[in-house]
Amino acid sequence: MKIILSDYQEVQKMNLTPEQVEQYERDGFLVVHQLFSHAEVEPLRAAVDEVLDEVRREAIAAGRNPDGLFSSGVYVGLSLRREVFRKTARDPRLLDALEARIGKDIGFLSDKVAFKGK
Repeated sequence: MKIILSDYQEVQKMNLTPEQVEQYERDGFLVVHQLFSHAEVEPLRAAVDEVLDEVRREAIAAGRNPDGLFSSGVYVGLSLRREVFRKTARDPRLLDALEARIGKDIGFLSDKVAFKGK
């Protein structure tokens, strides 16, 4: 299940509306608006930039062309490099949103960021 998060919303226990369930069933993902505040999202954005810059520097130091690493516009493994992503993956608001759709049996397998122009 893919859930896209934006902005901030106070969430005690999220219950999806029938429209949200229908959107997920139709589109294969669900956008949850205002789950995190702008203040919470900004450090995540900065950390993404830090990780991508770090990966680029590591590739150059290893004698590899970093452009190939970023040609897909996708990077997987942010949580392996920064605690802020591991912490976000455990955030009760995110877990409540997931639980509302898939139940309590939630496991974290991977993270991914899509980007332009790195």
